[in-house]
Amino acid sequence: RLSDPQWTKLALEASNRALELNPHLAAAHATSGFAMVNLSSDRAPEGMRRLERAIELDPRSALAHCYLGQAFEKTKQPGRAEESFRKAASLEPDN
Repeated sequence: RLSDPQWTKLALEASNRALELNPHLAAAHATSGFAMVNLSSDRAPEGMRRLERAIELDPRSALAHCYLGQAFEKTKQPGRAEESFRKAASLEPDN
C-alpha cells in the first residue's frame, strides 16, 4: 500500500509520531525513510538517512535493508540496491 500516496502520507505521519515517542525504533525509522523516498525526490536524502539509521539501530532488520534497496533503485543506484536486497535475503532467506 505504500505505493498509494495517501497511505504513504499516513505511514509517514504514524512513523514520525512513533519516533517522537521513542527515537530508537528501527522500524519507525525504516517506514518513515521509505515513505519520504516514495513521496518526493526532494525528501529522498532525508529518507535515505532514516533508512541508514534504522539499520544502525537494528542491523538484522531485513525490512530496513529491503526498503533501503528500494530507495537505492528509486535513486538510480542499482549496485547499492542489489547489495541491500542481498543482505535482506540473507537475513530472511524464507521470506
